[in-house]
Amino acid sequence: MIRYHGSKPWEYDPFYNENPTEVEERFSYYGITAGPALFVEGELIESSCLLENIRDIVDQRLPVGSIFKLTATDSINGDSGYVHISVVAEGGPVRDSLRLRAAVVEDSIDYVAPNGQTLFNCVFRKFAGGSQGLPLEMAQGETLSVDLGFSIEPTWDTSHVSVVVLIQSDSDRSILQAVSSRERPKGWARYRAAMQGKVETSGFGVRFPSVLSNRGADVDTFFISLGADLPGDWTSHFEITGGEMVGGGVVLDRDSSCTIDLTIDCGYEPGTGRVTVTAQSQRDPSFSRSLDFFAISGVCGLLIDDDGGDSIETYFESALDSLGVVYGVWDRGIACPQISDLNSVDFTIWFTGTHAPTLNSDDQELLAAYLGGDGRLFITGQDIGYGLCDIISEEYSDDSKAFYESYLHANYVQSNSNLFELFGRAGDPISDGLSLTIEGGDGADNQTFPDVIDSIAPARVIFDYSDPVKHGGIRFESDSSRVVYLSFGFEAISSFDDRVLLLSRILDWFGGLGGIVEPRLPARLEVYPNPAVSWSRISLTGTPGAQVEIFDISGRLVRKASPADGCYTWDLRDTQGRKVSPGVYFVSVPSDKRLARVKVIVLK
Repeated sequence: MIRYHGSKPWEYDPFYNENPTEVEERFSYYGITAGPALFVEGELIESSCLLENIRDIVDQRLPVGSIFKLTATDSINGDSGYVHISVVAEGGPVRDSLRLRAAVVEDSIDYVAPNGQTLFNCVFRKFAGGSQGLPLEMAQGETLSVDLGFSIEPTWDTSHVSVVVLIQSDSDRSILQAVSSRERPKGWARYRAAMQGKVETSGFGVRFPSVLSNRGADVDTFFISLGADLPGDWTSHFEITGGEMVGGGVVLDRDSSCTIDLTIDCGYEPGTGRVTVTAQSQRDPSFSRSLDFFAISGVCGLLIDDDGGDSIETYFESALDSLGVVYGVWDRGIACPQISDLNSVDFTIWFTGTHAPTLNSDDQELLAAYLGGDGRLFITGQDIGYGLCDIISEEYSDDSKAFYESYLHANYVQSNSNLFELFGRAGDPISDGLSLTIEGGDGADNQTFPDVIDSIAPARVIFDYSDPVKHGGIRFESDSSRVVYLSFGFEAISSFDDRVLLLSRILDWFGGLGGIVEPRLPARLEVYPNPAVSWSRISLTGTPGAQVEIFDISGRLVRKASPADGCYTWDLRDTQGRKVSPGVYFVSVPSDKRLARVKVIVLK
């Protein structure tokens, strides 16, 4: 990766001012005027260079082959250096308009920037051989060797200087191959997973596959360990495919990979189970890579922790616990939920704290699908409106503004009310009689720029700031979905009692205290004996009043029953009283999303 620093938003950026000519040439080459902007294969990917997105993009590109083999080694002596480059055209045909470029970069630069960032990596310093590079004209099977020199500035730390060499097509700006001159460390690995969180049915296991790749200088052994925080009757284990198993680890050749399959077995105790998988290098014991995984099961609500690593969730957890709500905590910093996760529960609470960005494009797409169905969403954060709708925000786009107005049903008015008292509206089922202070007390006291918003009909304003023309909360309901949106942080409400009361009213409006808020017993569906010869007893707990349905293997309904006191003895007959044929049947509880169907085998 190469990071070019421009003159915007800060014209005094020292990384830009050291070499403005070549930086401007590259900005012009890519057709941009300011950053952040991430280009991959010559195309603009996004205007907000999030680390998690960059890692995903790199993982997608790593398996893609190239017709070129490229190596680079550098040598630095005093105030000058050079890079030796070797290119082999292993495949074909070789495209026209190719250029060989060599960018000198520096890592681990300590500098306090106006935005608070203090450490900078992959900073572009200059080109060896100029920004235009060298024309590359090769036929398949040919080899090219070239040495390019460059000068060293006295402010550089040469121990952190390297050269990134790339073969680039000027016709479409795509990069056909790239390599760094930096020597590989003894112990180094990439460890990635496509899925790290899931809502699952009680009594079932969740499989999380992950890939560990040895990127070190030589063969290495990685020891695998688990750190688990699980509800009482849950368990976890892992299996490794690929590499050579040695004790508690796996031996991987250079540039080889293995798959680590973690399974979290959800018991019948509701909650969130968390497991950390760690791979530690034997060649360099100080090097390790870890991934966090979690499963949520047996809950009626999700608390989406999107505060960027702060501890805002404690204000929500204490209120939910006080109400006796059974919920799971989804760490948005680890993974984005899927629509199936949100649809598995009765309601979702999403908070952003003071974190930016607030809702990225994946979040917006997810919530649009959720609210396009029968979702129940309580969303709160002081910068959601600013982030998605203010044209000076780095998050802003036409799509983000459209999402905000279409699904949160709000108009963004301004970024700072400069007011910290709010009053409910008379007669409103949520806010009637409530007076809230969002500073001091036992709240988070973290509100600096609470947004001012207005409702888009048929949504209704539910909270006004102390200046009644400024609003801080709305609610919306359709035939299927409901939304409560607070343009300030719920966590900042200065009284615990007020937080509990407001949350209870929101959940009551979503579905009633008799439904959503009452704790659920762990749901369990059991069939015994199984296989069955003359009868089978179906036991159902945690779902009072639910019906069971029995289907044959073709999907035809065979029997329907309402278990008395949670038990029903099936006499192996259908609704017409006829003895069913031997074979496979399925028992299901359609009214409870937590329960999967159970297979029953009927014998002669």
